[in-house]
Amino acid sequence: MRKQIEDNVVNGSDSKVYIPLVYSSQIVNGTNYVVKVFLGGRDDGVCVHAKVHQALACSGGKLTLSRFHFPKTFDEPLNPF
Repeated sequence: MRKQIEDNVVNGSDSKVYIPLVYSSQIVNGTNYVVKVFLGGRDDGVCVHAKVHQALACSGGKLTLSRFHFPKTFDEPLNPF
């Protein structure tokens, strides 16, 4: 998912570190994950909240970046979206 986030987030500089801090999941036709990812190596230390869908194993288990919210601060709570 790192490549998809990098392609979609306009941040002016590349983040050196991606650290998933917290996540929640929901079982649907596969699994939806909402993940708070700290973008380290930046001066402002912002986060991105990403929604990722994982297809069922019988369908290949492919991961897809559904949506994301950026920028988010380190202190902002991770809420389903």
